[in-house]
Amino acid sequence: MQLLARGQVAKMITQLTDASVEYSLPVGEEAVPMNALIGRSLRVVYRGAINCVACGKSTKKSYSQGYCYRCAMTLPQCDSCIMSPEKCHYHAGTCRDSSWGERFCFQDHYVYLANSSGIKIGITRGNQIPTRWMDQGAVQAKPVARIRNRLMSGKVEDMFKAVLPDKTNWRNMLKGDAEPLDLDQLWREAKDQLQGEIAALVEKVEAEVATKRAAHPDFNAIEFSSEIEWLDDSETVTIAYPVEQYPSKVTSRSLDSELEDRHRELFEGVMQRHLAELALDKKTEKAVLKLFTSTLKKGLKKTRSHKPAIEALSAVIKKEPLLAALDSATIAGEFADVLAQAGELNGVVEGVLQGIKGQYLILDSGVINMRKFTAYHIELYGE
Repeated sequence: MQLLARGQVAKMITQLTDASVEYSLPVGEEAVPMNALIGRSLRVVYRGAINCVACGKSTKKSYSQGYCYRCAMTLPQCDSCIMSPEKCHYHAGTCRDSSWGERFCFQDHYVYLANSSGIKIGITRGNQIPTRWMDQGAVQAKPVARIRNRLMSGKVEDMFKAVLPDKTNWRNMLKGDAEPLDLDQLWREAKDQLQGEIAALVEKVEAEVATKRAAHPDFNAIEFSSEIEWLDDSETVTIAYPVEQYPSKVTSRSLDSELEDRHRELFEGVMQRHLAELALDKKTEKAVLKLFTSTLKKGLKKTRSHKPAIEALSAVIKKEPLLAALDSATIAGEFADVLAQAGELNGVVEGVLQGIKGQYLILDSGVINMRKFTAYHIELYGE
């Protein structure tokens, strides 16, 4: 296969052209056009390197889709209110970075209906339309309200969760396009059900913000607007995705899991060799290997070294008296040696690209969510 790009990966860039989505994948300095690769074999190789998208430091694990632990715990864009905007605490004076909050949270936000795996309600910033809908794999979308800040838009969305779902079933979304829905009718019905709650919500949120500001007189909070501009007559946007074949069964592929599996295979080989020397009955040997593997998998998610194998060995020796004859110190040394001799291990996801939807590459070997691996360093190969 030919090397197409090498470097740090980011979520796919989308462009809606004549109701169809065009994808490109940023990898290092390249933006690889992905639609042209459909029908061809792809290979994604991950060698274990991740660099935080904020501070650039190396991190063993990615948090909040691309951040190191420190940045995830301190940056405003990683705060819990980003996922739950109705919990915005700017006016309480506790925003992680009030200047960032003023730029990000006090701009036009839209409440919308979308049809990805069925109807759902959501919110997004104005500059993320229609990107947000394409990232979710929506085949239809309709903005229903424009609001001048994130808190109020989150409160409105939260209220409508009483009558509308707010989640996408990603597995169903990847099995095919959702049946078309009458978003106008669904919106009218939902709004009619909550007419009384809408007026009460505005008063309640205004009172909450006033109370928070009164409790923090030294905080120079930006002015808050509870105004809701309803967009009942907005047009429904239809979106088509470049998919040649949808999977009948959705199997998720992970770069982390693939790399962990390479480590697991090495350590299992050592363990199996020593168990064979004990001549255990098949039932006992199977139970021991099952416990060893399950314990090992949990450990490898925390650190890719020989230490999880040593911990797994200790667990099975404690569980099965017949393993007391094993020389645990010698085996621990072999775990370290086999890993050192293996050299660089890679996590590899490959297959024929059958389509792209949302942020997922649909391969004949499974699906991989590229957004999940933002900040990972990869090599992308194609035929």
